[in-house]
Amino acid sequence: MFMADIVSVHVDESLIGAEGKLHLERAHLAAYAHGEYFGLGKKLGWFGFSAVKKKKKKPKAGTATKKHKE
Repeated sequence: MFMADIVSVHVDESLIGAEGKLHLERAHLAAYAHGEYFGLGKKLGWFGFSAVKKKKKKPKAGTATKKHKE
């Protein structure tokens, strides 16, 4: 385990959009794991995306829905 204090951060201005957001997809990032390099960039989700409740589909007009067991 490594522990460190971040004392400075430098970001290339071309990676920051007009709204001030950092655009990592522009950085052409790579990761190294188990002797291999992997290109990064495809957005997989966002913070909390796995906890978002999915929208329920509305029933089609003219179809009956069961509200209780018979």
